Amino acid sequence: MSMATALGFDACGLIFYEGSPRVLTLKQALFIIQGAKKELSAFVAPGKEPLALLPLVGVFVNHPYSFIESAIQMLKLSAVQLHGEEPAEMIEQLRKQFPCLAIWKAFRVKDETTLEQAQNSYGDLFFKGTRAVKEGIQNKDENNKKNAAWLYRNKKQVLEHAVLIDFYTKGQHGGTGESLPDALIQPWVDKAKNSILAGGIGPGNVGRFLAFNPYCLDVNSKVEHSPGIKNVAKLKQLIQKYQAYYNDNVK
Repeated sequence: MSMATALGFDACGLIFYEGSPRVLTLKQALFIIQGAKKELSAFVAPGKEPLALLPLVGVFVNHPYSFIESAIQMLKLSAVQLHGEEPAEMIEQLRKQFPCLAIWKAFRVKDETTLEQAQNSYGDLFFKGTRAVKEGIQNKDENNKKNAAWLYRNKKQVLEHAVLIDFYTKGQHGGTGESLPDALIQPWVDKAKNSILAGGIGPGNVGRFLAFNPYCLDVNSKVEHSPGIKNVAKLKQLIQKYQAYYNDNVK
């Protein structure tokens, strides 16, 4: 986590899905966060401020609302990534209780019909002029401001609502390392204001996914030694490829 912060990644995920080999308990996640903060404070050049820890994203799959609520409050999450069949009512409840929390709803894309189903179930938030979460900071309700103020280090780092699309594998909720074909990715990018691409993304193919101009990329298995153990060399390669892509394609 401290290495990801130092390299310039935008956020770090904490997985609480029991079916994942990367699963954490809330206590384990808190221990990792505290350790990362200590590491960042320990390596500070004279006269320089320590790096602030990057925003944290909690990854959940059909968890009870009370568990998600506890994780947000205990770990000071900037976003929640919902990979199950969480109903729109739960998402609306999260929005009301945590107005500055980014909600990333994940969809395992099986075929062309997945997009239509997603629009029918969650359209108002994710597909019809997605509202930037930063608007929540300007909420006139002072109680809501106080409730959410601690979520972020500063206003510039507020994340936004988004849809995340991943490869469909029966019985699994992501983390398979498989990638979607371009034909299934493009319609989501076109119709979702903020789209996050996931599935098999690493240093060798990151340019292919950046070409869709997504909100961000979700990387995992392709930058690991083994599940949960990140490969620093691959993380550095990914950042270098990312920077090179934008140096070549964005003027």
